[in-house]
Amino acid sequence: MLDSSRKCQKEDWGLHKSLCRQSNEEIEQLSQGNPATAQKEKDWLMWIKRGGDLPYVDALRLHEDPGRARTHAIVEESVYTPRGTRD
Repeated sequence: MLDSSRKCQKEDWGLHKSLCRQSNEEIEQLSQGNPATAQKEKDWLMWIKRGGDLPYVDALRLHEDPGRARTHAIVEESVYTPRGTRD
């Protein structure tokens, strides 16, 4: 599992904050023209925040060699199912 030290987290806070602000602004713009797409984006971001990318970090063994993120790729087909069940 990829884990950052407290120092790294503090150093990355400025970038994280600006990316969150940018995402929120984009979602707001989307919601004015296409609410369904805005909801999909919100759902995607919530999935990522819950650790949705950790299986990929483990699969690529990025915790051992972060450079693999530049040389390896994972392709996944996802199906958006709002309020779907895990059946």
